[in-house]
Amino acid sequence: MSAVISAALVGLLGTFIPETKRIESTHIHANIYMGAFVGMGSKIVEAGPWEILLVSFIGSSIYFWMSRYFKGFGGRLGLIAFISSVLGFVLRLYL
Repeated sequence: MSAVISAALVGLLGTFIPETKRIESTHIHANIYMGAFVGMGSKIVEAGPWEILLVSFIGSSIYFWMSRYFKGFGGRLGLIAFISSVLGFVLRLYL
């Protein structure tokens, strides 16, 4: 499956999570879609499951820590996905 189709599938499946007050406060839908962006990175797709989990954790952490600073900016999910992919690739080289 190509990276674009798999990212679209992840985004589509993420929309079926029902919207509740508790889920809305965690921004789970945006986080799922940002994870789809991370998965589209070519170096991350070649990685194993532990590396993908590490990059997902890095991306989620950046999203939650920095989301208030990125409010109103377009492309913030792509930027966070790019930063987490680069950090994951650098960690992969040094670990």
